Parts: sequence; C-alpha cells; structure tokens
Amino acid sequence: MLFGLIYALHLSYPQSLRFTFEFFQKALMNLDGSKLSPKVQALKIKMFQ
Repeated sequence: MLFGLIYALHLSYPQSLRFTFEFFQKALMNLDGSKLSPKVQALKIKMFQ
C-alpha cells in the first residue's frame, strides 16, 4: 500500500532507500516498469535471467 501511495502521489523516495523502493515498485510490482534507472535495470536483468 505504501508503494502505491508513493506512486500515485509522485513522491520522492528517501535518498538512502531510493533504489530499494524503486526496485520493489517497478521491478517486482510492475508499476511503471518501463522507466527504470540504469542501476535498477541491471539488477532486474540479473535477477530474472
């Protein structure tokens, strides 16, 4: 529910957890999955191969 709220309100993530939240939201939950940062995109490719 937290990730949906952050996504819906276009809030920025806490700086220290930015990539963690982005990975959960975009790679695992598939919310706006086409717009990944390069770091998260590399992790997604490594995990799902």
